[in-house]
Amino acid sequence: MVTDQAGDGIGLFSEVRVNLNDKIAVGLKQEWQFFGEYFDEPIRSQGIGTSFALTADYYLLNNANNRGFVGVAVGNFNNSETTQAGKEIGGSGIGFVPRIGYKYAFLRVTADYNYTFKDDFPNFVTIGLALNLGGRSKI
Repeated sequence: MVTDQAGDGIGLFSEVRVNLNDKIAVGLKQEWQFFGEYFDEPIRSQGIGTSFALTADYYLLNNANNRGFVGVAVGNFNNSETTQAGKEIGGSGIGFVPRIGYKYAFLRVTADYNYTFKDDFPNFVTIGLALNLGGRSKI
C-alpha cells in the first residue's frame, strides 16, 4: 500500500510530438519517476515509477515563438517493487494526466497532474522544463 504522501522526487522524460496543425499536437511520452520511500513497508530499492502515455495538446496562444497550451495524456503507469521480505507490491494501471504549459522559442515548461486510478500508485504533480529539438523549417 502507498503512504499518504509520495514526498519529493525527480523525473526524466522524453516526448515525441507532431503538430497536426497550428492548434493541435499529438505525441508519445515516456517518463521515469524517482521517488523516496512511498510504500508502507521497506522496499529493496528506491521508489521508481515509469509511465508511457499518448499525449494531445491544444495551443491557446499561437504568436510566433510564444505558445500557451492545455493538454491531456492517457497511458500506462508502473511502480512494481519488491519488499525487503521478498513480497511483490505496487503494480501497473491506466493513468490520466491533465496538463498546462507554455512554449517560448526552444524552451517548454509544463505542469502535469498524474492521476492513476489505483491506490498502490501515488498521484503526483510534476513541473517540467524541456528543450524542443527539431520542428518545422521557417520560410
